[in-house]
Amino acid sequence: MLSRLLGSAAVRSAVRPAGSKIKLGCGAMQYFVDQIHRDPVRQRGSDCVIDRGVVASFDDTLAVAQPFTPYKEMVAAALRKVEAVVLDGPSRGTALYDSLATIGESFPDHGRPDAVGLIVAVTDGKDEHSQRFANNPVAAGEAFRRNMARSPAPHLTVLIGVGSDQEIDRLALKKLADHGGMTLVTVDDMGKLGEVLAALGTQISAGVQVETIRGRGFEIRKATPTANVSIIPYDYVLLMDASGSMKNAG
Repeated sequence: MLSRLLGSAAVRSAVRPAGSKIKLGCGAMQYFVDQIHRDPVRQRGSDCVIDRGVVASFDDTLAVAQPFTPYKEMVAAALRKVEAVVLDGPSRGTALYDSLATIGESFPDHGRPDAVGLIVAVTDGKDEHSQRFANNPVAAGEAFRRNMARSPAPHLTVLIGVGSDQEIDRLALKKLADHGGMTLVTVDDMGKLGEVLAALGTQISAGVQVETIRGRGFEIRKATPTANVSIIPYDYVLLMDASGSMKNAG
């Protein structure tokens, strides 16, 4: 279960690239959290609407830096912890398939039935270290989908592959996403991750109010973001690749 997967990593001194993939990735995720994670809001005398987040990372194993918490600042601290572990710790490989399958097994037991579930997974490399689902994205996806079907609440999983064709296996990611019921997005570099997450966050957390102003010989259309005041809370999981390649420049 997620709460039992808390772990620590050996830490050693290292030179930290200013524009490393992990720094860019965690920064993009922090901006995403700022968009979607609302402070507790009381709706018309009802109970507070409380969003909760999990931060997890994977190299050749899965580790949870922060179990479900309603506190945005704790999510931010966990993202910083993941960044530090990657930059200061040893370089390891990628076990995406096993990690996503484990998340799929755990989420239905920890997510709330009255909350919308959201899982965002980011990877920058090919999976060469999964053991249960070694070289088998189809089986991993099917296991993920089967377990997530136990969740009584609606949910969305977004899988983001970052890198060139030489760095990521786009066909394998497509198989994983197709069989896992996930939405797949691929981008060439980590610098574009922020754009993807910003767009996703906008769709989740805001609408757009369009106002048209007309006059003699002109027309102006003004688009204004409007806050989403839905009383439906979110349970979200941020799953970040923490393999050695994330130390590299983004």
